[in-house]
Amino acid sequence: MDTNKNRNDPPKAKPPFYQAFLAACFFGLLWGGWAYWANRSHGTPAATKAFVTQFSFSFIATFFFALIVEHLYLSHTSWSGKILFSGILPVSFMIALLSAVHYFRGTPNILVTVTPSSTIAALYCVQKIGRGYLAVRRNAVTV
Repeated sequence: MDTNKNRNDPPKAKPPFYQAFLAACFFGLLWGGWAYWANRSHGTPAATKAFVTQFSFSFIATFFFALIVEHLYLSHTSWSGKILFSGILPVSFMIALLSAVHYFRGTPNILVTVTPSSTIAALYCVQKIGRGYLAVRRNAVTV
């Protein structure tokens, strides 16, 4: 036991890539499973192909999307810039890219496959921008 450790010291945070990796695995399996379910009526090969496509994309997107949105959010000082560059553009790009990947991979139900993960990504951006806005408002009131 480390006797030099103070009980009031906050617990050590996990490295950002560790947390991103766990989140990427979770969302990869979640949205990959959804893609399988959404395409199961077209047979196991089509559903499996949709699963692999969605898992791969979700894993990569989850891992990098939050990091990119955070960077874009911090890079802009105006609220219109934050909304456009850390909300509308990243989500629009992700939807277009994910739809194109599924189209070229032959996923039968593209809209049903991409809508849930795209909605969660959009909600993440809304939450990020909203929390930042509320924090600024809270600080402005207390100052």
